[in-house]
Amino acid sequence: MKQLQELENTIEDKYSFLNPNDIKRLNELIYSSLSNPFIPLDEQRVRINQELHDIPRQRELLKDYQRALNGSDYTIIELYEKNTKKINELKATIESKKNEITELGKKIATYDYDIPQVPDPQYDLLCKLPDFFKQLSSKLLRAKKASIERMMRDQLNLNLVVYAGYIGRVELSAESTEDISFKIYHKDGNEIYISQLNAGAKQTVMQVLLKVLYNLGDYEPPVMIDTVMGVLDKESREVILERYFPDLAHQTILLSTDTEITTERDFEKIQAYVAKTYTLHRDKANQCTTITEDYFGLRTQEY
Repeated sequence: MKQLQELENTIEDKYSFLNPNDIKRLNELIYSSLSNPFIPLDEQRVRINQELHDIPRQRELLKDYQRALNGSDYTIIELYEKNTKKINELKATIESKKNEITELGKKIATYDYDIPQVPDPQYDLLCKLPDFFKQLSSKLLRAKKASIERMMRDQLNLNLVVYAGYIGRVELSAESTEDISFKIYHKDGNEIYISQLNAGAKQTVMQVLLKVLYNLGDYEPPVMIDTVMGVLDKESREVILERYFPDLAHQTILLSTDTEITTERDFEKIQAYVAKTYTLHRDKANQCTTITEDYFGLRTQEY
């Protein structure tokens, strides 16, 4: 009976397998104040790793201090030699690229192709005024400002189709010879903004300004115009042909295609004022250009 009771007590005791001394030690661990040694060890590990990482930089600093103390600092010389080496490498690279560009140029030259003449209104707008505009602008502004404004108004009323007959005045202003501008006003008084005109109207305005400056200039150089009808509508083309070109300049050179000044109806309008005509013919097979004295098959008549 006593053995059975001891067995039951043993079963109820979860820690019966432990020695009483072990239980006593475990109790002491629970109620004693101990610190985890792994936390400071981990912090020490992080610090040591950082110091190891900084060792190369510290060694370089040590060398710099030693050179400074010994009076043998060759840093500038080393930097100069390093940069010199890099410059030589870059020069070799540049020379290599130049050779590649030359070879590519030779390959491109073996191909024969025509660049399409696509009119660019914005580019044409910037290219309409010849170089003599800047040279004469100062004199024209001082002596002929009123004449420029009056002639611009009259010519725009004739040639600017969208506002023909309704230009009230043109105002020319300039802070300096390099900053010249003009404004166009309707007869009702409101300003007509050039930026809001279409490409054809902008081209007409620039051509009119060119004509006015030419007429008021002190000499009569030849006038050359390229892509004369690229962005003009039918009505504007007729006005330019009949009213603008015939009295534009003492000598006018037009560079045109048969789609700009057609052989069917446009050429006859200016034929009486044409002294010479030339047509360029591209020979793709022989890679050359020939010239004939006609306008796409039409010859000028003697007057």
